[in-house]
Amino acid sequence: MFTTQPPATLAQLTIQHIHKSYGLKTVLHDVSLILNAGERIGLVGANGVGKSTLLKIVAGEVTPDDGTVALAQGAALGYLPQVIPFRAHDSLADLMTAALDDFRSLEAEMRRLEAQMTAADSDDLQIVLDAYGEVSDAYTRRGGYTIDTRLDELLTRLGVAHIARDQAFGALSGGEKARVGLALLLVRAPDVLLPDERTNHLDNATLDWLETYLAAYPGAALIVSHDRLFLDRTANAIIEIDEHTRSARRFNGNYSTYAAAKAMERVAWERDYERQQDEIKTLRYEIKVGARQNTNYRAHADNDKFVRNIKIATHQTTVSKRIRDAEQRLARIEADPIPQPPDPLRFRPAFDPARLKGQHLLIASNLRKTYGD
Repeated sequence: MFTTQPPATLAQLTIQHIHKSYGLKTVLHDVSLILNAGERIGLVGANGVGKSTLLKIVAGEVTPDDGTVALAQGAALGYLPQVIPFRAHDSLADLMTAALDDFRSLEAEMRRLEAQMTAADSDDLQIVLDAYGEVSDAYTRRGGYTIDTRLDELLTRLGVAHIARDQAFGALSGGEKARVGLALLLVRAPDVLLPDERTNHLDNATLDWLETYLAAYPGAALIVSHDRLFLDRTANAIIEIDEHTRSARRFNGNYSTYAAAKAMERVAWERDYERQQDEIKTLRYEIKVGARQNTNYRAHADNDKFVRNIKIATHQTTVSKRIRDAEQRLARIEADPIPQPPDPLRFRPAFDPARLKGQHLLIASNLRKTYGD
């Protein structure tokens, strides 16, 4: 469900309790987040956890099974997926015209309202003026008065200004397609940016420029990227989609702050797990020893049989209580145990330091690598 929310709030995007499954596979579970104006949130997580799916849901390309997405009233959304969706036969000029459609629509609406002002009576004039103010504010906020100049600047900054305007998009290289797509996204100056892995084809100089550009961006951005340095320099918060629970957690700060927090959590998790395992061993030992004591206990010799039986009963009662307490504690732990921390994924190639016996330094077969979902 996609709705709008009142413009008075700073929240440009509100995602609540999103759930998405494909067959029996849960991709997203109870994902909620709020994206405010001026926030640049890095969306991170292992491959296949649903980062791209979440962006597609926000962009309206995928319908969630449950939950809502609310965009601030009047806010514009800009989404650039991993695979640029432009048609191969469209020329750069066609794509530029389409990218500016929002601005041309706002311009046409301002002209229409200006015409209404001259014909409106006193009762309707304020309504028309208010409507004109909203449209004019949106046009100004998104840089409508400098739109053509900004487009030329963006194409230059991204290294694709040399491409002929009549060049078909399908004839461009992969890197050129990515840069053109990014330029046409940024020129729209949407209130909410949704770039999905858009740094892969940028050189260092262009990447530095993009980092500076986003750091000063007045709108909000939800950024999917595997480039940790890029997220360090641009993000002021990180949202992680957990690969086990498929839910989202927010960490304030850049990627390094997030990584440090995760490392501390890992240390605490391992410590708590080991402590609980030690406690489980201790409780099981107490139960085993206590049962043996009750079975084998013999009171010291006493001529008074009654007294001896009292001693045995007292001992058995004490030990039985200790066993019962240990069993109850063990049952509570086993009902909700601390899970064992998974082994971190590591790549440890084993190279034989002996003298090479052939011409091939490395042979790799059947490798597979994916990005996104």
